[in-house]
Amino acid sequence: MRRLASSLALSLALSPAVAHATGMQGHVYMAMCAAEQLPDGKLKQALSKNELRLINGGFFPDSGYTNKSDYDQGEIPHWEGYVDGWISEVRARYPSPWTDPDGQKQIAFLMGFAAHGITDSTFDTLVFERSVQVDPGGPDDLDMSMDVFLVSDLSRQLVPMLDHDSAFASDVFGKYAKHPVTPAAIDKAMSAARSGMGAVVKVLAPGVADFAPKYPWAHKAILDPTAPGGYAFGSKVARRYFEQLERRIDGDHSADGVVIGTYPSDEYPLVALDHTRADARVVVYFGHGLDRASIKDDSVVVRGPGDALVPAKFNTFRGDEWLNVIVLEPSSDWLPDTDYTVVVKSSIRNLYGASPSADITVKFSTRCATTPSAAGCPMTAAVKSPCPLNDARFQPEPEVDEGAAGSAGAAGMSASAGTSGAAGQASPVAAVPMAEGEGGGCAIGGTTASGGAWVFALAASWFARRRSRRPRG
Repeated sequence: MRRLASSLALSLALSPAVAHATGMQGHVYMAMCAAEQLPDGKLKQALSKNELRLINGGFFPDSGYTNKSDYDQGEIPHWEGYVDGWISEVRARYPSPWTDPDGQKQIAFLMGFAAHGITDSTFDTLVFERSVQVDPGGPDDLDMSMDVFLVSDLSRQLVPMLDHDSAFASDVFGKYAKHPVTPAAIDKAMSAARSGMGAVVKVLAPGVADFAPKYPWAHKAILDPTAPGGYAFGSKVARRYFEQLERRIDGDHSADGVVIGTYPSDEYPLVALDHTRADARVVVYFGHGLDRASIKDDSVVVRGPGDALVPAKFNTFRGDEWLNVIVLEPSSDWLPDTDYTVVVKSSIRNLYGASPSADITVKFSTRCATTPSAAGCPMTAAVKSPCPLNDARFQPEPEVDEGAAGSAGAAGMSASAGTSGAAGQASPVAAVPMAEGEGGGCAIGGTTASGGAWVFALAASWFARRRSRRPRG
């Protein structure tokens, strides 16, 4: 972390525009889906042993937005500066983090909040922007609606127990971001975020019919494995990000392999020629923070037939001083049935000053945008979710008599199990009764979607707070 201490705080004062994102359940889903896709090895083993810590990391960044007196408690953990600060602290404290049980826990939490940051970008660059163009609902409750759809469509009634190291997180805030946040503030924020997740599961999701007409396109896209920016897309980018983070934990700071995902790609071909559509842009995702000063107007370009430069508007997509997403918007429509090449110049530098050993090139074709049914173009019916095990989990349990189940409404997995008698499952993630005072009391358990006005207000106000995120680009 060569310059984080002196510049991260400064960078957080920039760019006050509004940002949107998917909800906490969506972030947790994509983090778990990414973990399922990992090859066998030390990283997958660490995440398997500490899944609850991974899940908590998945909603940690947004938890900070519940602190109305400190906006940047939520903002800072979204970006590469905090990610690398966490890596540096893991390396400093644990000489052998992959075999140290505490080191593994910190790695699992890191992967959770790193997945959150990158999937904010995969969702926002593609699904959110396209939804604004085609769905009748406005952006105000789109992110909350995404969580409602996920919980409803997959019966994903997940309200996880809290499992985080607030002292470690506080140290990273203070030492690397130079932004003091107390462990008590982190604990309070995580509890509040968990309450928000509980409100979605227990009250809002049963009223899915109230949300579905507003976002018909986004509702279909988030769980469509072929949709650019959907949850399958995001989880695949996050999985490749995990592998880059594993390298960084091991001390490898090279910039080779730094691109962790693109749109378009062979797997996600361009779907539109119309340059005004959000899904007609080129997006490049990086697995390492890039030095913003090293990104020039010609650092990422698109070339067409005859190696001709394609005029395009260049943007960095949020991030702190070390961005990890670049967007290219063509100035005119793409040509049909044409091959293009994205070139990322080797002059870019990561936050350790390393550059790729050669230019990075990514080729794509517009054939599928012209003829979606052409041979080789992915079709929804032929493509499955990349994480079937994750999709099959967290189904609701059969209803349990309240008298046998304990006090009403304290369940995490079951809509009717209570605090003292919650139907147990073997997984520490599955058996997740909400503690008294954490949004899982009688009011949530005994309230329907139509009668839970106070809980709706809790969830809506929490999401509204989170939506005020400032882009960093």
